[in-house]
Amino acid sequence: MMSSRVAPATLRLLRPFSQSAAPSSSGGQGKSPSTSDPLSKVSGLTTNVVLKPESGKKVGPGASHNADYKVPEYFLYGRHSYHEAEIELAPFRCPQPSALKK
Repeated sequence: MMSSRVAPATLRLLRPFSQSAAPSSSGGQGKSPSTSDPLSKVSGLTTNVVLKPESGKKVGPGASHNADYKVPEYFLYGRHSYHEAEIELAPFRCPQPSALKK
């Protein structure tokens, strides 16, 4: 009886989900990221998608990184943000595969 050895499979990810993407020129507008600026955490999309809050205004009711609700970025999206993101990301999408022969 022969035993065959199989090497363990390894999975290499290009970028784990929790890590941010490489800095882009469209999302940051040349600003250095700061902890007080919630827009610094949203990279890769333009201001059509991410709404900039008026200066001096809180982002949302009770939203801050130190409060109970720790996701103030949720309040930076408007009614049409999803559609705008789809438009911006459309050129980068792969075409849907087809089983039809060409």
